[in-house]
Amino acid sequence: MEERGLGGDFATMDPVTPDGSVEYPTMDTYIPADPPPVSSEFLIPDWLNFTIALIGLAGNIVVLWFLRDRTQRNSISVYVINLAVADFLFLCTFIILYVVVFTGQVNPVHYVYFHVMRLFSYITGVSMISAISSECCLSVLFPNWYHSHRPRHTSSVTSSVLWVVAFLLVILTYTLCITLFYTADDICRIMHFITAAWLIFLFVVLSGSSLVLLIRILCGSGRLLITRLHVTLGLRVLVFFLCGLLLGILWIKSGTNSYISNSLWSIAGFLSIINSSVNLIIYFSVGSFRHKSLWLSVHKALEDVTEE
Repeated sequence: MEERGLGGDFATMDPVTPDGSVEYPTMDTYIPADPPPVSSEFLIPDWLNFTIALIGLAGNIVVLWFLRDRTQRNSISVYVINLAVADFLFLCTFIILYVVVFTGQVNPVHYVYFHVMRLFSYITGVSMISAISSECCLSVLFPNWYHSHRPRHTSSVTSSVLWVVAFLLVILTYTLCITLFYTADDICRIMHFITAAWLIFLFVVLSGSSLVLLIRILCGSGRLLITRLHVTLGLRVLVFFLCGLLLGILWIKSGTNSYISNSLWSIAGFLSIINSSVNLIIYFSVGSFRHKSLWLSVHKALEDVTEE
């Protein structure tokens, strides 16, 4: 049974070895007996992952600080702040895992909690990006209905439901795959399938709504004014597909008894950290077209997003 570094240790250990033979899982498959190595053997240096995660954590704190008084402005702001919270949790869990391993205080049970929190925050983050894209798509395709007849608290209710769904999926999956492993192997596989299906559904919704929005902006019959919200959403979706999608694909694939190399897990972990760290950079880039001040740029971009 091979071990993974922290950057890629996201789901479970692979039951298929490089030569194609099947290594039947035991309880150690899900709870490793020893901490994984923190070394340069993996493709991405651990110190680089840790540094980027710290920077991203600070960036999400700044975003949350800017949005603290704007959560009632419109539907998008609710999703934006929930996305920042999900990214914050993802990076925070990663940093805590590093600190625990570096200090030598880790025990096997800790990894279960870290896996649960990281998968939970990852699924929630994908859910919020998909919700933002869907909201923008609806506002463009059906502007009259969206601004006049859309229920006022839809965003808050939807965000709460997405958090609950992600929590239940992850908790049930890990409970059945670890606590009840010896008596519920089939149920474990079913839960993994359901969780994977939910992730795939979110990927499809995000892809479809983003594509429809792009086509409407570029090829629509009526001229649609491109706002900072559209630019911000486009950049955030692009970053997710470039940096965040791979980790979800590997987690889905890990439930099919497929061998996944340490290098691939390392790359996926590194890219997922970048994906959760770019919110402030995107808001600054979008807001800096007319404003040279860092704080004014971020403030203007977030103001436009939350007031769109």
